[in-house]
Amino acid sequence: MSVYDEYKKKLVSAEEAVKIVKDGDWVDYSQCCSFPETLDAALAKRVGELKDVNVRNAISMKPIQIVEKDPEMKSFTYNLWHCSGLDRRYVDQGRAFYTPMLFRNCGSYYTKGYAKVNVAMIVVSPMDKNGFFSYGLTNCHMQQMLDQADHIIVEVNKDMPV
Repeated sequence: MSVYDEYKKKLVSAEEAVKIVKDGDWVDYSQCCSFPETLDAALAKRVGELKDVNVRNAISMKPIQIVEKDPEMKSFTYNLWHCSGLDRRYVDQGRAFYTPMLFRNCGSYYTKGYAKVNVAMIVVSPMDKNGFFSYGLTNCHMQQMLDQADHIIVEVNKDMPV
């Protein structure tokens, strides 16, 4: 089977993909301009269905649907390593939690086992002719995060630079 056939076999909707998330999971999003908007929106639709799901991210550029749709944090707890202005508002409102860390240490938090990852949700560019995806704009600690993840969901964005 070619990588393209395997890819087509695994291709599902965002709603179907996020069904892998279960109660008590740690979910990590790719950061900044590589934020998985479609997967976040699909996960937010599971408010009330899930319990005690921790989502980790940094430097949000747009409203986070798991926060917007679950203001009382009945299903999701939003955790941040670095804050944008939007993230600071979430923290100030008591809708997110900030854990200070040095950016250069981000990858080592995963490799040393400080950051548990059950499900990683990342944005990638479309597959190239060799069957590879690109992390695009945010590749800082992506590989360390993915190496620790039990499950990986990719959101393919045709506009993501390679």
